[in-house]
Amino acid sequence: LSEEIDIQYNHEVNRITYTEAGIRVSGPWGNATADKVIVTVPLGVLKKNRIQFIPELPARKKESIRRLEMGLLNKIVLTFQKAFWPKEAHRLGLLGADTLERIEYYPMPPGGKSAILVGIVYGDFARSIERLSKEKVISIVINQLQKMFPEVSESDIDEILITGWHSDPMSEGSYLYIPPNASLNDCKILGEPVENSLFFAGEATHPLYLGTVHGAYLSGIRSAKEVQASTNKS
Repeated sequence: LSEEIDIQYNHEVNRITYTEAGIRVSGPWGNATADKVIVTVPLGVLKKNRIQFIPELPARKKESIRRLEMGLLNKIVLTFQKAFWPKEAHRLGLLGADTLERIEYYPMPPGGKSAILVGIVYGDFARSIERLSKEKVISIVINQLQKMFPEVSESDIDEILITGWHSDPMSEGSYLYIPPNASLNDCKILGEPVENSLFFAGEATHPLYLGTVHGAYLSGIRSAKEVQASTNKS
C-alpha cells in the first residue's frame, strides 16, 4: 500500500490552516501546502487539542470529539525459550475475585510451535503497567503463570515487549469507545468532511467497525473517494 508514496517521518503536525485557496499543514519542521488534507490522527490526539485548526472545527464536530473517549488495551509480548503450555490452548488465564491484575494470555499462533505468549491487559491495570519497570511486569506475569504451570520461571523468558498506548502522545489510548453520553452518530460526525477540503479517517470515524484495523482501512478508502468526488466537482 505504501509503494510510490512519499511518506515523511518525524514530521509532527501542530497546525492545519484551511481556506478555499488551499491548506497549509505546519509543524516544527516547516510547512506543506495541499488542495485537500485527510486527517487520520487518533481521537486521543484530537481530544488533547494537539493540532490547532484554523479556523476552528465546526461546533458539532468538536462536541462529538468531546463526547467520545479513548479506551486502553496494552499488550505484554513474551518470548520464551520453549512453549510450556498445551499445544491445543488458544487462551490462558486465571479466575480471580477482581480484575485489578487481570491478564489474558494468547499463544501466537495458537496450535503452533512458537514459544510466544501475548498478554492482553485492560483498563486501569493497563494504565498502571505503563508506570512499572520491566522487571516488575515480568514478576507479575511469572507469578500468574506459575499458578498454572509451576515449572516456569523468569529465566525462561528470552524477551519481553510492553506497549504503552496511554502514555504515547501520538495516540493517548488504544482506540475509541462510546460512553453513555455519546452514540455511533458521533463517529459519523467525526468522519464528516469540512469545507470540502478537510477530510477525516481512522477507526474512530467508522460507525460499523470502530476500534478495529479494518475499520481504519475502510475509513481511509471512504475518505479517498470523498476527496476524488470533491475534486471532480471543482
